[in-house]
Amino acid sequence: MAESVVREWFAAAGASATTWNRRRVLLVEDDAGVRGMAERVLTAGGHGVRAVGSVREALLIFWLDPRAPDVLVTDVHLPDGDGRALARHLSTCRPDLAVVLMSGEEVVRGDPASGARPPAFLSKPFVAEELVSAVEATPGAYAPPLGGSAAAESRPHAFE
Repeated sequence: MAESVVREWFAAAGASATTWNRRRVLLVEDDAGVRGMAERVLTAGGHGVRAVGSVREALLIFWLDPRAPDVLVTDVHLPDGDGRALARHLSTCRPDLAVVLMSGEEVVRGDPASGARPPAFLSKPFVAEELVSAVEATPGAYAPPLGGSAAAESRPHAFE
């Protein structure tokens, strides 16, 4: 079951599920131009990307398989909600979910007293390398099985 979920996630972006150290990214951006550019950049980097334009769509994708995304990359200001609230909600369900916030405005990065891991932040406009670096700096990448054979390393990592 888990293997098919991994393959489906990466297939949606045309990426290979056997590419280690890559992330499954849930990208939430209401600007179609920015969303398309970010999706192309991350996919070209070997990441599996599900790109949506609203909080509602993000919640639907997440609830279909909450284990699937490794990283949430979200705009802070969305027409149907707040990206920070979305990140807090999804992180409550999945404490290991890494978060990258994007905004063209200055954003408070979190409350150090809360003890929660602060999300990464990208200030718009950003260049492709900044987006890829922010995603790849997040914890939770796939790793090949320890002590496995080459055949074992070519299989997707089971995350159950």
